Amino acid sequence: MCSGRVDPQFVLDALAKGADGVLIGGCHPFDCHYVEGNYKCLRRFEMLQRFVKDMGIEPERLRLEWISAARARRSNAWSTK
Repeated sequence: MCSGRVDPQFVLDALAKGADGVLIGGCHPFDCHYVEGNYKCLRRFEMLQRFVKDMGIEPERLRLEWISAARARRSNAWSTK
């Protein structure tokens, strides 16, 4: 699924149901199969950070990472934190 298709409501529902945090992974900038999906995701992510902060939820519980199969070790390192 393209990160640009992640509905902000999915993230809010996960937090409301007790998730400690939400990690969204997307293609690196200029490397999106869908051309602009990662930029759409970035705009939504920034909006979500402001929204959850206004709701009293720590914005650090949301995380956006650019993921590449070529950098699997790096991805594995932050995903286990």
